[in-house]
Amino acid sequence: MKVATRQIKGFLSAIPQNINAVLLHGNDLGMISEYGAKIAGQVAPDIDDVFSVTRLSGEQVSGDPALIGDSAQSIAMTAERRLVWVRGKGTELLSSCKTAFSQSLDSAFIVVEATDTTSRHALVKLFENADHAAAVGCYADSAADLGAVLKEITTRDGISIDRDAAALVIQRLGSDRAASRQEMEKLALLAGPGGSLGYDDVAAALGDSGALTTTDIAMAAADGQIDRLQHGLGKAW
Repeated sequence: MKVATRQIKGFLSAIPQNINAVLLHGNDLGMISEYGAKIAGQVAPDIDDVFSVTRLSGEQVSGDPALIGDSAQSIAMTAERRLVWVRGKGTELLSSCKTAFSQSLDSAFIVVEATDTTSRHALVKLFENADHAAAVGCYADSAADLGAVLKEITTRDGISIDRDAAALVIQRLGSDRAASRQEMEKLALLAGPGGSLGYDDVAAALGDSGALTTTDIAMAAADGQIDRLQHGLGKAW
């Protein structure tokens, strides 16, 4: 199953019951990590419970193609299903994921966070074409994406933010999800629960966003993303 961008929010909120393996791939490592933690939290009551959660690295998996499948077959002692949480490069994970998919995964859920993996990678195709699996692309945030994250945080804490201040937040921040969320969380702490944020508050708190913008420009150029590159250049100059 391929999860389209417009479907991601709904998918993450209510993962279909027939899905027991999700691949997170793309160039936004912060988004991959955020989504991985969100899915893991739905599967395992305690993601640090070693009796029901198995964490694997790409290095471990590449050296043992049966490792993901074997881990998935291990009985969860304190949860309904065993969570197998894997992080690594697509090339390290492909063989082991293929082996795991040849087995029954009814009593497990696999979350794969794959770096250096484009939408054309064989690992992505494996998850897209499997009836019980899904692939979610994690790419740089657009202005609308940043606005959604800002709304999530301000709503959570009951913070009011005026339109100009919100626009400045989106203008100042880069397109990496983790870095942007970190800055927004700082704003939430500044305002406090039930507080408010104005334009001057945001301008003073975020200060010079040159570091974020420069990083964004470099990543966009390296990835060949012209629209993102132009957006970053526009913010920098």
